[in-house]
Amino acid sequence: MIFYLFSLFVLGAIIGSFLNVVILRLGTGTSFVSGRSKCFSCGHTLSSSDLFPIFSFILLGGKCRYCKSKISSQYVLVETVTGALFALAGYFISLPENIYGCILFVLSLIIISFYVAIAVYDIRHQIIPDALSYGAAFCALIYTGIIVFSRGEGYERFLAGFICALPFFLLWFCSRGKWMGLGDPKLALSVGWWLGISGGLASLCLAVWSGAIFGIFVLIAERVRKGSVHFGRHEIPFGPFIIFGAIATYLFSITLATLIGAV
Repeated sequence: MIFYLFSLFVLGAIIGSFLNVVILRLGTGTSFVSGRSKCFSCGHTLSSSDLFPIFSFILLGGKCRYCKSKISSQYVLVETVTGALFALAGYFISLPENIYGCILFVLSLIIISFYVAIAVYDIRHQIIPDALSYGAAFCALIYTGIIVFSRGEGYERFLAGFICALPFFLLWFCSRGKWMGLGDPKLALSVGWWLGISGGLASLCLAVWSGAIFGIFVLIAERVRKGSVHFGRHEIPFGPFIIFGAIATYLFSITLATLIGAV
């Protein structure tokens, strides 16, 4: 079991390294599937020893080997978080019993990878790229199709994505994009198809609650720092909270019924 979880962590860290490339190059016109990585400060092409996930950052002391400029902590954080999420998925989700279970688990790891990239990109740029949200939605739709085919669930599961996306779409539509961007309902679409109606709605409840708690802490911090609070001036991306709710729901098998019961 330990070797299995460690292998998942290493796999996740390697994928996290690739996700960093996607996050940094997406929208810049630079391909993230070709071209060697370079130091952003000195432009030196990095060798393979400079790109080993997590360990290269630690061994280099968080600095470029060639110009000694500081390397963004985002690199090691994304690699570590992705590796940890893969390992947690292996720990909390039962070992696949058949080929369908294996495919579902692999799809879940792919969806989690999309979500990590989306969360970091949304935090950096306050926008969710369509390429990432559509990629996650496509994988989640396949996930639902396999669930319906292999486990005999009703075809209404295909509606889960639209049901989860509808509240966010209405917020976007009614506010004309002032309260919420259109990227959030696109993201919620994949959450519904991945987790089903009950799990999807439970994850959105967690997203709203965690977002509200974070917002309160932001206002408290502003009050302490500046002595006053200015409402309506804080732009907090909601995508990371949707992703937090979705991954937590997946790992801990949370449903709407268990969430209501806990409350």
